[in-house]
Amino acid sequence: MAAQLCTIGTAAATSADQAITDTPLTVALNAATGKSIPGDAEVSIQAKDASNNYWEVAKLNQNQLGAQITAPGTYRLVKLQSTEAYGAFSA
Repeated sequence: MAAQLCTIGTAAATSADQAITDTPLTVALNAATGKSIPGDAEVSIQAKDASNNYWEVAKLNQNQLGAQITAPGTYRLVKLQSTEAYGAFSA
């Protein structure tokens, strides 16, 4: 079931930790209906390790619109500020 992980908007945002148990899980960028992903859009998918540190495992942008999380674990998304609204969702 699709879920919005980072709200569509222009502000920078960090999602809450997401405990992923069912894999693979696709994460992709999205924008308001009829809009394209802005050129300055960027979301970092970060995995949390046993010491509570976060490590970037994938980066989404206009050229890489989606990625799959293939291993169970705890993840978060870090969205950069942009000139036009965009967000990220799971499918």
